[in-house]
Amino acid sequence: MSGTFLTKDSLISKLVQLLTMIALLITAFFSRGCSMDGMRGVLEVQRLPISYAAGLVSGPSMIKAKVRSEDAVLSSRLGAGPVVYYDWTKEREETDSDGDTTWVTVDSASGIVNFSVDDPTGSVVVKANSNTPDIYPTSLPAKYYGNYRESETVIKADAQVLVLGEYNFQQGTIGGSSDRLGIRFTISAHGEKAILASRGWTSVGNMAVAVFSFVFAIGLMLNLFRIHHIMVSSVVVFVTLPPILFLQWTFVTIEQFTLANERVEQYRILVENQNPTDDKKTQLRQGLIKRDAAQTQQLYILYRDRFTN
Repeated sequence: MSGTFLTKDSLISKLVQLLTMIALLITAFFSRGCSMDGMRGVLEVQRLPISYAAGLVSGPSMIKAKVRSEDAVLSSRLGAGPVVYYDWTKEREETDSDGDTTWVTVDSASGIVNFSVDDPTGSVVVKANSNTPDIYPTSLPAKYYGNYRESETVIKADAQVLVLGEYNFQQGTIGGSSDRLGIRFTISAHGEKAILASRGWTSVGNMAVAVFSFVFAIGLMLNLFRIHHIMVSSVVVFVTLPPILFLQWTFVTIEQFTLANERVEQYRILVENQNPTDDKKTQLRQGLIKRDAAQTQQLYILYRDRFTN
């Protein structure tokens, strides 16, 4: 009888290990995907140049300009004045039976509107309310009274913002992309640094979760086969893990090179197909843009074909 119970327990233990190993592999695969998305987001910011409004063409674009004050029709809850975006939270401090204190949300509100951004060459409409952008706003000082505190993040009128998104030349708007692999619509009140830091650390964190999940899954698999030698375990991990990480880097890099190549070609064709004008200043500008577009394509091809890439 005892032998039967031991066999049953052993089968249950193996089943639990098998299910845990599958769950860890799924977690590793999902975390790897999230890490690639974060890495892709970092590369988007790094490869896209900041353009003036007058120089934007249809497709993935990035512009740094000032929020038009007339479009700031929302009001900050903490007295920051007119805003185009706010996220307000009211919390109450509570103490549990062990004497530990926590903040519990009792009320919250948020709002965002479409707004225009202006630079010395023109303006662009940011379709913030029509899409779901990643927002890096300005944090206001928290307000404390009694057992309550209020906090708020905002994008103020006349604030300098960096906007990444899909630009529509015909409509003069920038917003989200319908393509799953398209550029992530982003609005930052802190420039590129905040975006790179957030997405970079998110990518690193997800990759760490993926690596640890994969290593533990391999350990459980070896345990199921009763392979307990440390050297065998190390060889299995170090033989499988580096190729996976290398393939991830390769796929993301190839994807970014392909997107960049399409973007350069699209920009060259758009510039070459511009209709000539009678205005001498505009003719000079078009001539310079065509020259720059041709040089950009040549430099990109030279960079793309370098053996180090």
